[in-house]
Amino acid sequence: MKRAAILGTIMAALFVGCASQKLTLTIPQTKETEVEQMIRSVPLVFYGGSAGAGVLFKSGGKIGCLTAAHVLSDGDPNDPKSKLTYGKQMIHITGYVPGTEDLDYTTTAKLVAIDPKQDWAVLEVAEEKSGMQFSRFAKHLPRIGEEVWSIGSPMFDAGTISRGIVCHPRRNPTVDKDLNLYYIHTDAAGTLGSSGGGLFTADGLCVGIVVRKNPMNDTMYAVPTGVIEENLCGMFLPPDPMPPFVE
Repeated sequence: MKRAAILGTIMAALFVGCASQKLTLTIPQTKETEVEQMIRSVPLVFYGGSAGAGVLFKSGGKIGCLTAAHVLSDGDPNDPKSKLTYGKQMIHITGYVPGTEDLDYTTTAKLVAIDPKQDWAVLEVAEEKSGMQFSRFAKHLPRIGEEVWSIGSPMFDAGTISRGIVCHPRRNPTVDKDLNLYYIHTDAAGTLGSSGGGLFTADGLCVGIVVRKNPMNDTMYAVPTGVIEENLCGMFLPPDPMPPFVE
């Protein structure tokens, strides 16, 4: 028998064997990795007709969620604050089990602080749910070339993660060259729905909240978490604000 004929016979036998068995691939039931725990700290955030991601944290006995202000715009990116009322429960938070399409929890949140200019917002989450993980925030900027991980919900794919490096830790991509308005620039991949997600260092610290994308080269910009903390005592806070960040 010719070599080609023998190979064909072997392949046919293999495919018959595969067809007679139903293959089910599963994720190993082991302790969650640090990356999977980071994913649990980045839920979907819904408001009206708008959606994105957020980053959960706990401070002073309360649960907070950082996100991009334009995620709360409901189609009006120019003035998200005009469509929201401080303290009103209308924003929805939804978490999924990492590596699956399984719904883990859903709850609501209210707005407690917002900066439409730099594009960040702070929410207070109504209740703690099983499955939630809480991020640790960095008070420093990452270094050029440092490895970072972006976690968000591009195109509603919750818990999508990409890896890149820091292109520049302090860059202003806007026409407003205010020196106090700067972002972490990264080449980690992202698209529609990545907004509000977290930018994490290799050791699991959240250093920024993704708020914009450069359409020319698909790089992204994130507001440093330290900048948000500094501004929590500024003009955007309503009375009796939520306590500030954890160390």
